[in-house]
Amino acid sequence: MVNITAELNDQKRKVDFNSYDMSVKELISMVNDNIIDIAPEYQRQFRWDDSRQSALIESIFLGIPVPSLFMATNNDGTWEVIDGVQRLSSIINFAADAISAARAKINRDIPLTLCELKKLESFNGLRFPDLPRSLQIDFLLKPIKITTLSDKSDKSVRFDLFERLNTGGIKLSDQEIRSCIYRGRFNDFIKALSENPSFNSVIKLSKSSENDGTKEELILRFFAYLNGRDKFEHSVVGFLND
Repeated sequence: MVNITAELNDQKRKVDFNSYDMSVKELISMVNDNIIDIAPEYQRQFRWDDSRQSALIESIFLGIPVPSLFMATNNDGTWEVIDGVQRLSSIINFAADAISAARAKINRDIPLTLCELKKLESFNGLRFPDLPRSLQIDFLLKPIKITTLSDKSDKSVRFDLFERLNTGGIKLSDQEIRSCIYRGRFNDFIKALSENPSFNSVIKLSKSSENDGTKEELILRFFAYLNGRDKFEHSVVGFLND
């Protein structure tokens, strides 16, 4: 029992979390100011349709708790979205200024028009500027829960935690998670090689695998087995992480 408790405490020390309640207005402002990176290269781009975005906005208006946004802290103190890019993008698409850095980052020129709302039916067909000023302020002040993982956390534990979080409808691949955690020159080198025309001419991938990290993982596998095949035991994921 003592050993189990000691092991649990040791794992806790390797993970450093912070939790915040931030308003919608603060989140949009942080994206505008490049404090939050909403679309790191390992993330999928904004994909929710108007109906799903509208359902989230309705929940926020009604005060229904929505899942926390999960961020990773970089060395310079900025945050990257690990889990929640669709939710944060939906909030920006609804409430951010028509011309703003935040809106440019989600690549949506036309703001969200609410649709298919079940509870707030009178809001259907409206955009944020169409709402009374009091409702605009109410929405901007709504709190959203944020959990951040410090850059001081052990990298192997970070990978495991991100993999556990990765249960949503838009699932990240192992390589996309690696691109978040194991940042640096070698990761940039792999990314550059994945764009090499000669390399791309000899691989055959499905459309869905072209932008999910599959190309980068193939290159990583090459270097991993070339330089460290004697260290391989049984876990390909762990071997590539190392």
